[in-house]
Amino acid sequence: PALRPASFKTRRLFVRSLCADDLEEFSRNRARPEVAQYQSWGVEYTLQDAQRLLDAQLLTAYGQSGSWHQLAIVRCEDGQLLGDLAVHFCDFEDDSQAEVGFTLMAEHRRQGYGQEALAGLLRHLFLDRGMRRVTATTDERNERAVTLLRAVGMRQEALLRESSFWKGELCSEYLFAMLASEFRLAARDDVI
Repeated sequence: PALRPASFKTRRLFVRSLCADDLEEFSRNRARPEVAQYQSWGVEYTLQDAQRLLDAQLLTAYGQSGSWHQLAIVRCEDGQLLGDLAVHFCDFEDDSQAEVGFTLMAEHRRQGYGQEALAGLLRHLFLDRGMRRVTATTDERNERAVTLLRAVGMRQEALLRESSFWKGELCSEYLFAMLASEFRLAARDDVI
């Protein structure tokens, strides 16, 4: 598929590329201890860190092999930033795999926004971008993330025991995945 900017709509959400207007709220959310707990950044995340992330993202086309892109989750009714999605277009020979991540602001959790945004992202990646396989990795202790990944129909492929060293401790991670064929079945059965 042609490289084009990321954006898609769901019933209540508009998901689009992160922009400069998002950075203050985006960085404030990333600095919250409960948000940073299972993420690669720490509570010292600043507005300058967010600007560097955006600057780096602007140097690569959306969908470019090997690139990461942050997508803003915005509520349609009032334009409120609710969180963000991350997409890594994996640098494999066939360019048909992506890795995803997600962060929802604490005050917007438990309202179905995370599931709606992630399901929309899967739809976008499989139908609009032609991906064959999408994966997600999460710390095994991150129960909210595990629940969300299962809710959108991703299947747990592995528990990678003591596979990473995060924030001073050895951690185990779950690897989740979905194939395009599994997405089509879930969509047909109205699961996603």
